[in-house]
Amino acid sequence: MKYRGGQILIEILIAGLLVIFISLAITHAITASLRGISQTAAKTTAVFLSREMTEAVRTIAEEDWHFISNLTTSTPSSITAYFATTTGNPPKWAISTGAETLTLNNLSYARYFYVSDVNRSTNTGNIVSSGGYYDPSSMKVTTSVTSTDSGGRPVQFSQVVYLSRFFNDIYTQTDWSGGVTTSIVVTASITSYSSSSNIATTSYGGETSFLLQTQ
Repeated sequence: MKYRGGQILIEILIAGLLVIFISLAITHAITASLRGISQTAAKTTAVFLSREMTEAVRTIAEEDWHFISNLTTSTPSSITAYFATTTGNPPKWAISTGAETLTLNNLSYARYFYVSDVNRSTNTGNIVSSGGYYDPSSMKVTTSVTSTDSGGRPVQFSQVVYLSRFFNDIYTQTDWSGGVTTSIVVTASITSYSSSSNIATTSYGGETSFLLQTQ
């Protein structure tokens, strides 16, 4: 009877240890799952914030290309940060210097963007990382969003888009009273034309429209 009682006690201890080990494994799995859900939620929010700011910058560039092209360009060793914010009534997007801090779902996010010059291949016209020629009608925009999830783990998301100036100011020129002059850059206020353009000096009727490639 003593032997049987001791055996039962050992079986109870083993069963208890098994329950403890299984409980620990389940707890670990639940904790890992919750950690993954927390990181995924924070990363999803970071992606949304980055895309929202990218679209805001695109809207600003479409309103006036100079709002983007006049910003200080960044290099890998020196970054000048900006963020898009709303201003005015009715509100519209504008650019401010620095990084923006937002709180969503009880988490704090910092987001900003920076711009870089774009160079293109002299052979293909494709964007190149070095060499080629400078393209004033294209800008590289990099957005960055950083945060920490509910467990204190870092979360970061960034993306790169290229913006191009695909439409320009248009004006119609009807007055060429200035005649032939030396080589010039044509603007809306100039009534003469370049001698290097081989334009006939014979008087013709009609008008000419231009696309101004302004920097």
